[in-house]
Amino acid sequence: MVNLEAIIKSSKKAWEKHGPGVKRRIQSFGSLLAKGAISSYERGSSALKEYGPPVARATQKGINTVGPYVLANLGVMAFAEVSLEGYQHIRDLPAWAEESTFYTAMIALNAGIAYPIIKKGVSDYVAWIFGKEEKPVRKKAPHKVPKKDLKKEKPILKTELNTNWYQHGKTAAILSIAALGYYHNPTSDYVGNGIDRITDDSETLISLITEDRSKPKDKKEVTTDTRDKTEKDSSKKKTDPEASTAEGQGNEALEDSITRYVNGLRADGKARARGIEDYSIYVKDLHSGATVADINSGTQRMSASTIKLYVLAAAFQAIEDGKFEYTKSVKHDMEQMIRVSSNASTNRLIKKIGLENMNAYARNHGYSNTVVEYIPGSGRTLNNKTSAADLANVLAHIYKKDIPYATEMQRIMGLKSPGHLDRILDRTCIPNDKNALKISGGYVSSVKDKTGFIWGVNADAGLVNAHFYNKEDTKETNVPYIAVFMIEDEGASPAKFRGNANAWGRAKTETIRSISEAVYWHLERTYSDVPAHCREHKGVHPK
Repeated sequence: MVNLEAIIKSSKKAWEKHGPGVKRRIQSFGSLLAKGAISSYERGSSALKEYGPPVARATQKGINTVGPYVLANLGVMAFAEVSLEGYQHIRDLPAWAEESTFYTAMIALNAGIAYPIIKKGVSDYVAWIFGKEEKPVRKKAPHKVPKKDLKKEKPILKTELNTNWYQHGKTAAILSIAALGYYHNPTSDYVGNGIDRITDDSETLISLITEDRSKPKDKKEVTTDTRDKTEKDSSKKKTDPEASTAEGQGNEALEDSITRYVNGLRADGKARARGIEDYSIYVKDLHSGATVADINSGTQRMSASTIKLYVLAAAFQAIEDGKFEYTKSVKHDMEQMIRVSSNASTNRLIKKIGLENMNAYARNHGYSNTVVEYIPGSGRTLNNKTSAADLANVLAHIYKKDIPYATEMQRIMGLKSPGHLDRILDRTCIPNDKNALKISGGYVSSVKDKTGFIWGVNADAGLVNAHFYNKEDTKETNVPYIAVFMIEDEGASPAKFRGNANAWGRAKTETIRSISEAVYWHLERTYSDVPAHCREHKGVHPK
């Protein structure tokens, strides 16, 4: 049994013997820590007093001197980016022209700013920033000069007392402008795009300079490896069998109506004969799963800019596979490619993906009629091919969100560009206001699409979100549907094309709009019991 009393006595004796020594050591150690802390504080305080003002002055001088230079560069960068985007609304620039425009603006600004610095001397300039500030000294008047003559002598640096306030104010203004630009989303986005452009171009240049060219590349081996990897990566993605429905399974009455309409245009001389000017149409009701219209959907045609939907999907697949990152620059190119149909942005994305990888992606996803090529500087992309069925297929994948970044793709496809109109909803008699729901039986709330037009090809492919109202059931039904319209002329080249290409394009745009109206009102009659009639516009509507 433990003898508690003996333990207590033993502990007491041990403390009486060793306790004072332990206490002294603790006090000594605490005192040493306290002295060290005080010494460190004093040294830090002394260093701050000695070096703080020079560092603060150098920082302020740096902000006041270099700040405007940096802001000017960022401002020109943002202006160049927004100007290039604005120009894309009018006419697409080739990649070399876009790059030269951007860098000419940047070089011109920097040359103008750097000239006085170089002229003065870089070493003097740097010394002025980091050197000690010399306070101006007022000159004393000679003893013999009368007081009345002193009034005529101008005082030196009359504003000496205001110098510090001016410097502080300038620093605050520069930092405020920088903060405002950073938090203002459009400005920061354009600056970010400009910085990404410079970064990406620099990385490309460095890779070209540092590339080991001593060993010849086996192109065949590289190509084979790339294809195998792409096929392996894409093997998980299944073709949507419903989107690639065989021809002739649409609504017979609607298809007959559209066919009679087109034949009527031909008879009136408003459309060319079959075999010279042909049509492909595919419409699918995503609410019921029914094919609404299917006319020549499997026929391969020139794609025009609708090919950019495949580039968008393949680019996001490459990002998902870790081939490259979704940077601001890549995002900008994707938005420009769809929103203003920028060919330069499209070619940059194809280059990032790899042309062979791009076409392998199309094959592996069942887009059997689709061929992707770089878009030439003229924009006449005659070698890019697709079909209405393939376009419907990729739209179905985007709608079902069974491919990477489908939600982001829908957002990009929904972006609108000032002055750019689609062929599905804009300038048609299809209601686009929610207030028309009970009056006209329905309305379209959104169209997420990609249009396309070159010599002899006019097309539009998109996801349409419609709403219909049934008066008897007092029920609103949301009916999304896929709409693909393609018109192709066999002489689709400047040398062979008959007539004025732009006039032909405008006429075919109205034709597509009329067919789009026929599709919408067919769906309205299917889901709504509200009688509604289409108002007239420049086109000729199917009866």
